[in-house]
Amino acid sequence: YLNGSKKIFNKLIKSINNKIDKTDTKQVKKEMKSMRKKMYPISYSTSNSVTDIKLSPGGLSDIDFIVQYFILSKKIGYKKCKGNSITKILDQLIKIRNNNKQLTELKKNYNFLKNTVLANQNISNSRTYKLSDNILDKTLLNTFINLEGEMTTDEKISKIFKFNLLMFNKTFN
Repeated sequence: YLNGSKKIFNKLIKSINNKIDKTDTKQVKKEMKSMRKKMYPISYSTSNSVTDIKLSPGGLSDIDFIVQYFILSKKIGYKKCKGNSITKILDQLIKIRNNNKQLTELKKNYNFLKNTVLANQNISNSRTYKLSDNILDKTLLNTFINLEGEMTTDEKISKIFKFNLLMFNKTFN
């Protein structure tokens, strides 16, 4: 609650809902694409040698943009989302969209990327979203994530980034 007052908090939520109701979705799309462009350094590409799980195209930030767009474009009510994690918001979207396979995949991708970040941070004793390019760290990460030989972590992340980027482009174009 805002400053311990439920009344003030409810007024804030009502104000946000009113603002969202008056929002032009085309303008939201335009502004979010512009924000994303400013946020990502030009040097990031899907072929970059050091993978940044947060900022690489198709990474966690793109999923955040997609989810926030769904909220701001009224595809899901703000009231249902306030205070919820990205996965809970995706659950709401999946429910609203009758178990949409693409949103279900996006949620799986989000969870995999978050778990990969946490595993990588534990292995490399860091707070970074960039995967270590150290061979020993990569081997430990593959073992920790337990992909069981289906593909390497890098291959899985590359596949996820491509799907997420496709979803981003579908949402914003």
